[in-house]
Amino acid sequence: MRSRTQRSAIGIVILLFSASMFATAQTPLRDLSRVRYPRIEGLGGAHPTLIGDLSVVQTNPAGLRSDDTTTQFATLGANVTGPVFSLASLLISAADDPADVLESDEALDFLRNITAISDTAGPIGFGYTGGGVGYSVHNALGTSLTAPRSGTLRYTVSQRLVFRGGYAFPLPMPEGSAMNLDAGLLVSAFIQGESGDEFPLIEVADVFDDIGPGLVLDAPFALRSGFGLNLGLLWSYADTVAVGLVGENVYAPAVETEYESVTAFVDSEGPVSGRTTYLLSPEVHLGARYSVGLGALGRYIDEVDLYASYFDAFDFLTRDNPRNPLIKFAVGSEIRLLEIMRLRLAFSEGLPSAGFGLRLGVVDVNGAVYGRELSSEPGLRSVYNVGFSIDIRR
Repeated sequence: MRSRTQRSAIGIVILLFSASMFATAQTPLRDLSRVRYPRIEGLGGAHPTLIGDLSVVQTNPAGLRSDDTTTQFATLGANVTGPVFSLASLLISAADDPADVLESDEALDFLRNITAISDTAGPIGFGYTGGGVGYSVHNALGTSLTAPRSGTLRYTVSQRLVFRGGYAFPLPMPEGSAMNLDAGLLVSAFIQGESGDEFPLIEVADVFDDIGPGLVLDAPFALRSGFGLNLGLLWSYADTVAVGLVGENVYAPAVETEYESVTAFVDSEGPVSGRTTYLLSPEVHLGARYSVGLGALGRYIDEVDLYASYFDAFDFLTRDNPRNPLIKFAVGSEIRLLEIMRLRLAFSEGLPSAGFGLRLGVVDVNGAVYGRELSSEPGLRSVYNVGFSIDIRR
């Protein structure tokens, strides 16, 4: 007869795996309840076995039992995707004569397939983990300029507020065992307002010449909100080996309402169409962690953790265009030195990543440079990103 521990674990696993089979929609809304942490990006993604600070609320709710008490009061961070700095340089050079600069063949070739995205987090960025409980609240300001189709540019400006809160509890194990098995659940919620519009590439000089508040206030406006239920399991042995399983967006309804403009929304005018509702597709992630025994090297290196994960394992059931399995696999490593420094290396989505972390009293500084694949096949639409954050914690 199975023990209570086995029945509990099997029940959660069945729920996680079966959830991936009943998705009704796949939309960009799936990313709005996530917050970019440079530590996570430098390690190749949200590994289900990644614990150790507030980023655990983005990875596996079962990991909340494994963390020391942490309180974060504020954050200031930025994440840049694509040639944002080159774009800024181009726009600065076009300030005096937009037509001459932006209508040149060189500028048009640069803008034709552009994907430039900036996401700035803070100053709201507070949270807490301890005693199996954890939560975080973040705001993020996003801007983007992309080429959704040939000869067309799209700009967006958005403001987003994200809440994530969860609870973890132990499942019973044999007395005296070096093994631990924890389960957790987490609720995420978001609300976002986004203003943006599309225009022909050949009109880029005219749009730049008319730049001002009206470019945002008079553009079509979308209000989005939703929440999601996430479940997780985390098994560990003697603080050396760990295996994690996460079901993200097991149940995740979302709503989108479109208005004629920001001004129309503020003036309480009705939407241009009825609300659109979604049920976001679940994702199942599986990962492992190994803490390397250092022996004599322990004099110089505090800790080395190795990670390997497979993300969104059942996307062939939930996506119209499932991703290549090579893109879904990630490996990473984190080395802690001198108690305050962390170095990170990873390979994820077929691209390398690297990052660092410094713990300077109540201030944490983290940075990452990482690649991401925007298509479903390796190397077709790769972009590189830069992330940086300063967190005030205790």
